[in-house]
Amino acid sequence: MAPKHPNGLKRLEGVVLQDHDGILLGACCKMCPHIASSFVVEAQAAAYGLQLALELAFHHVILEDDSLAITSKLKLEKDDLSEISAFIWDAKHLSRSFASCWLQFTPREGIHVAHAMARGWSNSSFGSIWVNETPEHIATVVAKDRRRRFSP
Repeated sequence: MAPKHPNGLKRLEGVVLQDHDGILLGACCKMCPHIASSFVVEAQAAAYGLQLALELAFHHVILEDDSLAITSKLKLEKDDLSEISAFIWDAKHLSRSFASCWLQFTPREGIHVAHAMARGWSNSSFGSIWVNETPEHIATVVAKDRRRRFSP
């Protein structure tokens, strides 16, 4: 998910890593300076999330995205020729590195954590990566989301 930064010129890229039970494993948030299209930032986030999961040695991945267009492009066998083709190619290439990688569309209202990261993000040009010690405002939203998604 890529909310617009308050200055209107930069966008945030947010990635959340959870296990199959919804337990938070890590998260990151970084600026995407000078990218005018949220569509491009969304595609970049998908590739970045898979790269981060690979670097953390995860074997089974579910890539959830709130962009049906990006999820659809990632599932297609043919080459993508759109403005996000490089990120789609990267994400497809990275997805082959896992024992399993599922692609799943989740409507925007189902992805609360990236919104929380954007609201609580400090103004750093480098962004942040959290593994094991995720900020409390993110952990709280993940816990609420987990209860909503996994309770009977």
